[in-house]
Amino acid sequence: MSTIFRFEVRRFPATRVIGKQVAHSARPGAPNPLPALWEAMERDGTLSFLRGLPECSTPEPDAVGWMGEYDPETMGFTYLAGILTRPGTPVPEGYAHRDIPECLMGIGWIRGRDEGGDVYQGAHDHTARAMRESGYEYDGAAGGFEMEYYSHREFGVPLASGAKELVMGYYSPCRGADATDNDGATVLPGVPKIGFHIATCPFPGSLHACMSYLGEKVPLDFLMGVTGAAPEMADDLQSAAAPYDEVAGFVNKVWKWGGDSMGPEVREGLADRALRREIAAQVRLAKEREERAVELIEHAVNRIP
Repeated sequence: MSTIFRFEVRRFPATRVIGKQVAHSARPGAPNPLPALWEAMERDGTLSFLRGLPECSTPEPDAVGWMGEYDPETMGFTYLAGILTRPGTPVPEGYAHRDIPECLMGIGWIRGRDEGGDVYQGAHDHTARAMRESGYEYDGAAGGFEMEYYSHREFGVPLASGAKELVMGYYSPCRGADATDNDGATVLPGVPKIGFHIATCPFPGSLHACMSYLGEKVPLDFLMGVTGAAPEMADDLQSAAAPYDEVAGFVNKVWKWGGDSMGPEVREGLADRALRREIAAQVRLAKEREERAVELIEHAVNRIP
């Protein structure tokens, strides 16, 4: 079964797709004309001709499958097999083209088998799911299309050599789900989301993201308080040692999930009970000093005539 191993969002430049097109259908049981189309283009030299165009915009002999003009009533759509070229590239006689405007592009990198169409069939669903989980949604205003991307190095060469597993890119125009635009980011499926738009404090914020991903709903305010990031946010800092031990338990769970990639220093620092107690004591001391400072300020203010 195919899997998605990376999802990223990029600013995609205006591009022209040139190639050969066929009518296709997403209706279950409909004949699939695509294998014959690609085989014919490879056999009659069409792909070699297209890849030799001076306006070809990919550094390697990559290919794409543009899909658009979907009719929801018939479930029919147009499939254009070809290459990416610079905007305004003259279209050779007998070829079709579609123009892609500059847009934000969600890209799912799919790993799967060519046998049985495995790598192709799940690509849309994998990418759409990763897009939603990353805070984006499909942007039909960019032209109402999606596109398969066949890297020469990741797909073409392995396919020609008989490799069982291939990598295909699946391109889908997107926009921020809150209707805001973004410059793009790389998102790894299955990795907790963290950023300054979620929590501005690195350690409690990261810990909160990981625990949420692992299914444990721990209030961010609690983590901010007992880790010392914001002592005033803890409910009961007089017994901060106990809640910090609880946080350390959370961290240990994250450590087990994260494995060696978290680094030995992190593991040793978080597993040291004495260190946790020391930090808890420092949190209590900081709170006591803060309260004393407030008392002194109030006393000084009260003395002002």
